[in-house]
Amino acid sequence: MKQWLLNLLSLALTLACAIGEEVRITILHTTDLHANILPTTDYEGNPDRGGAARCAAMIKKIRSETPNVLVVDAGDLYQGTALGYLTDGSAMTRTLNHLRYDAWTLGNHEFDWGIEKLTARIAEAEIPVLAANLQYEVPPAASPGIGQAIAKVKPFAVREISGVKIGMVGLTSPGIPNWSRPRLIPGIRIESSIPALRRVLPQMKAAGCRVLVLVTHQGIHEGGDDHANQLYAVSEAFPELDVIIGGHTHAVRPEQMIHGILYSQAGYWGGHLGRVDLTWDTVQQKLISRRANALPMDTSVAMDPELLGLLKADLDRTVEHLETRIGETTELLHPFPGPNKETPVFNLICSAIAEMIHSHGGQVDGVLHGILSATATVKPGPVAMRDIYELVPYENTIGVATLTRDELVEILEENATSYQTRRFRGLWGMTMKLAPSAPKGRQVVFVGSPDGTALRPDAQVRVAFNSFDLASGGNRWRVLRRIVDQPQAQLKEYDFQTRDAVAGYIGRHSPLNIGTNGWWSLEKSRK
Repeated sequence: MKQWLLNLLSLALTLACAIGEEVRITILHTTDLHANILPTTDYEGNPDRGGAARCAAMIKKIRSETPNVLVVDAGDLYQGTALGYLTDGSAMTRTLNHLRYDAWTLGNHEFDWGIEKLTARIAEAEIPVLAANLQYEVPPAASPGIGQAIAKVKPFAVREISGVKIGMVGLTSPGIPNWSRPRLIPGIRIESSIPALRRVLPQMKAAGCRVLVLVTHQGIHEGGDDHANQLYAVSEAFPELDVIIGGHTHAVRPEQMIHGILYSQAGYWGGHLGRVDLTWDTVQQKLISRRANALPMDTSVAMDPELLGLLKADLDRTVEHLETRIGETTELLHPFPGPNKETPVFNLICSAIAEMIHSHGGQVDGVLHGILSATATVKPGPVAMRDIYELVPYENTIGVATLTRDELVEILEENATSYQTRRFRGLWGMTMKLAPSAPKGRQVVFVGSPDGTALRPDAQVRVAFNSFDLASGGNRWRVLRRIVDQPQAQLKEYDFQTRDAVAGYIGRHSPLNIGTNGWWSLEKSRK
């Protein structure tokens, strides 16, 4: 071969090596699906939006058109609809298995139904389950199966694409202890984000990971980090992260940078499918491009028939359950002008809780509770189970604490500071007068029995709270949690669901006529 041809071939080879190969990587992500397989109405009132069945169709379409696709979920997978509740979340873990997700990071609502149901879903998952900040110490008499399932939860997972190792590290929300009562998650400890990543990221680098992706059930707020979301601190402390895929806050954030790290969040209920596109240069040995987007899952995207077929029996059972007639009401059940005004819905929920406690052999003098939906309304006529899910959209259990008069007043003072917000809880079964404009600590001006007699200084009362508030309601009710966790409060926690209590109450008392009782009133502030 002539020398000039050899030189040309050599030059071409040199140029090819210098240019190298670009490896394109696509990461699709969902978050806060909350057991929505079918489309639903979003927060803005837009109907026929989202659902995992639409996300499934788009995932399959993108996989057919694009090489090197990873799919991850950032948590709050299976709590939130009747389908999730009736299947104990199994419909959603089977959905991830069917779609061959590459990772699922646990969300805070995964812990709502207790450790047995949580670990059953982890055991069922055929995909990596992530939570680098979840730690477990085996409590006495714990089932061996629970420990085995928890052991499946890993800090990170690795996928290799064209010789490039992508490491996906999971972080659940550190706010879980402020939402879940300890009895529901015995042995579980949730670590703060920074120390968890400080321990795990070196392990990922040692495993050869060149692209570092954080898949977390945490989000970002314009006001900064809080007890449940620590991503500004994380992004500042770990600039080596390439991508953060977020969740929890239900925000749609297609693409933004935080401290030089690409951030993307896909909203809630499958209303969007997140997409991150990365380009790795094999010569420079680094990412040369990072882009992200959130694809709307509207009526332009058909639902995946294969997933609908897989879940048909569960979907049919859910429809039958929701359409079950449980009673009737002669009055309009409405939350207005709540939450700081007594309404028929408030009295319905509290009456049902008190009656259920009595049926379990307990005693209760009062119930401190809030309106669970600011919009749910049931018109006069038949009441179906679907209406109960609107009135009581969350799964909460109940606990009863024995309180002194001063302890009750202290809890009510903490509550009174939220009088002008949706956080306010009304007091049922007892009477109180509030002065919302008075200084903090002097806003509860009277607490008494149903007939208006003031409580004696040495009185003790048994007051019911839901499990969310007993856990501090996400750090909102710290005084409440401190008081009920003291041994002298003799806190008795029950396993029944508030929703079941309300449904049973309507069935026993139909036709329903609740009305209002004037449990609390306002008084001018005392200087």
